[in-house]
Amino acid sequence: RAYIIADNKLSLNAGWDNELLAVELSEIEGADFNLDLLGFDEAELSSIFDADKDVSDDDFDVEKELEEPCFSKTGDMWTLGKHHVICGDATKLETYKTLLE
Repeated sequence: RAYIIADNKLSLNAGWDNELLAVELSEIEGADFNLDLLGFDEAELSSIFDADKDVSDDDFDVEKELEEPCFSKTGDMWTLGKHHVICGDATKLETYKTLLE
């Protein structure tokens, strides 16, 4: 009895990561599963799937940026925490050797 009460209470306090939920629901729907069986009504599903459409455009000019000279060249490497990013040809062994040094 206590488990049932606790389980119901936990679900009342829980929230959703709508972006992740939309991905999961899309995958399930792609497998020909009827999303109505999950208990979401049409308005909820619309809200979940339309959440990413609220993004507004910024004033970033792609064409202008492409005209600017590149500041990265082959062999450049950045460290981001414990991760490393290298500018190089992934088909060449030398790139991996440099990255893993």
